[in-house]
Amino acid sequence: MLKLNRLSPLFIFVTVTTVSIVDLLSGTSIYYVIMMAVTLLCIEVTYNLIGGFSTFSGILFTAFSLRTIVISQYAKVLYFEPADKNLAAPLQTIAVYMVFYFCIMLGIFIFWNIRFKLPKPMEIVSPFQADMTYAVSLFLGMAASIIWRGAAQAESMSLRNFALGFRGLLLFAIVVAVDRQIKRTNGEHSSGIRVIIPWAFSMLTGFISTNRGDTLASSITYVVSCLVRGYNFKRKHYLAAVLSILGFVYVISPVMIYCRGRITGSTLRDQTSSVLSILLEIPSWKEVTDESDAAYQVNEGYGVYFNHPGTHILNRLSLIAPDSTMVSACSGGYHYGWTTIKIDALGLIPKILYKDKPARDSAGFTGRVTGANPDEIENAESALSPIADAYGSFGWWGIVVSAFLLFPIIFITLESIYDISQPWGTVTLGFFIPLFAEGGIGRYVGEIIRIPIEILLLSYMLRGIVIMIPSKGEREFKLSPPNTN
Repeated sequence: MLKLNRLSPLFIFVTVTTVSIVDLLSGTSIYYVIMMAVTLLCIEVTYNLIGGFSTFSGILFTAFSLRTIVISQYAKVLYFEPADKNLAAPLQTIAVYMVFYFCIMLGIFIFWNIRFKLPKPMEIVSPFQADMTYAVSLFLGMAASIIWRGAAQAESMSLRNFALGFRGLLLFAIVVAVDRQIKRTNGEHSSGIRVIIPWAFSMLTGFISTNRGDTLASSITYVVSCLVRGYNFKRKHYLAAVLSILGFVYVISPVMIYCRGRITGSTLRDQTSSVLSILLEIPSWKEVTDESDAAYQVNEGYGVYFNHPGTHILNRLSLIAPDSTMVSACSGGYHYGWTTIKIDALGLIPKILYKDKPARDSAGFTGRVTGANPDEIENAESALSPIADAYGSFGWWGIVVSAFLLFPIIFITLESIYDISQPWGTVTLGFFIPLFAEGGIGRYVGEIIRIPIEILLLSYMLRGIVIMIPSKGEREFKLSPPNTN
């Protein structure tokens, strides 16, 4: 289990003080610095209250706080830029953040020890189950990925929707393989051929489709699987991680953006053919990087918070700038109420039950509110955090209620269901991390309902399939012990 479950008072004091002093020296408003310091203090205290990296919810809270404010403020310190610059409404935005994180700290302090009696996924309890579950997950996950990537949306929507529910089994195969390898070698090794096969397949399909999130998903799943099992990384692992990150940011990502605009087909075969032909042409590296930079510059939906060149990734990871545009747009009294919640809720209904369901989520609507995309373009890529959506929906009451009640309930619900040291807990964590910063309140509530139900059904389905496989090995199946975290 991870040991990063608590921050010392000295660490909290030093980090908050250092960031505050450097911000003041860089020219940041003293009012902004005071509210930012209180916000960071509330985040670090909440991190300790929720158990940090030792709990399912602690990891999700960490990811959420990093994307909304922590990464951006520390990066501003490193670049020695005023933290209140390039924000549409700096003082109002940091005040919204401060109230949100103060209320979530208060809610966690009051409600954290509550646990709900909820169904849990059927975890693996024997080596035989691990081996059979890995084989079935690998086969179904690879088949679902090929179907998902290979069928045109207009031709096989029902088949694609079916495949969507099973794509995650490819990542589950990685988790099962890592868990099995660590246990089998008594913590000496975490990787092997069983890990490499689903990892490489997931990377390859993500690259061919030019989807950077899918390309990174297998690597993130591997790292998280190792961390939550207490695997001790060696120096070579850290060196490989640094080189991989640099290679992805400066080589793989620009190439994928370059290829993305030239993929004409919607099927896996067409995409593969297009990507291979582009790579074989060997364009000049300047042409690749210029097009990548241009793609970042025109995508104003993510906001530009940093002035230094080469900070595209930091701008993409920092939601404070697009959040500030929403706060600015709604600071005059306009609030759109239940609109985004209704759009996201209706979008979760299967099309067979509701033919007129929204084709996209609420990001298009909020993008038009903030001005990130024009009225004539339904852009579903405008970034926004639930903090900004809560403020845009209901103002200050939206911030207080969502932080004090909604998010603690979400964290307690997830903590009541999952154990991150178990395979299903780990892979569910992997599903939630990419979703746990961007999006509206309605999307959050919907995903908290949808994903656990899908995981529960998948766990029982896999158990049923494994039971039917003839074997001389152990055949006793039990539910995993209750989560005692």
